Amino acid sequence: MSIKVFVEYKVKPERREEYLNSLPQLRQKLESSGALNVRFFAGTDQPLLYVEEFFVSGMEQYETMKQARISQADDFWVEQSKHVEGGLQKIHIWAFSEIETENRK
Repeated sequence: MSIKVFVEYKVKPERREEYLNSLPQLRQKLESSGALNVRFFAGTDQPLLYVEEFFVSGMEQYETMKQARISQADDFWVEQSKHVEGGLQKIHIWAFSEIETENRK
């Protein structure tokens, strides 16, 4: 089962350019953790709001990635959280599975 993951946060205005410049390293870190089809989005009606979107193979991989992201055990994620308004506590991570509509009545 494939899981779609969304990661949402607001970037500090003074760190916006630094954050944008870090996106290639962020993509590489996510992909090395097993994320597929990584994409980044910027809020059009909420300045400085950003969303990451990617797929993982299942809930176990999602939970592992989520814990790594919100813990302070990995220097990369600690450094990345410095861009975020409110730090680690303000990084929101959600997992979704697709609803099959073909066989529903």
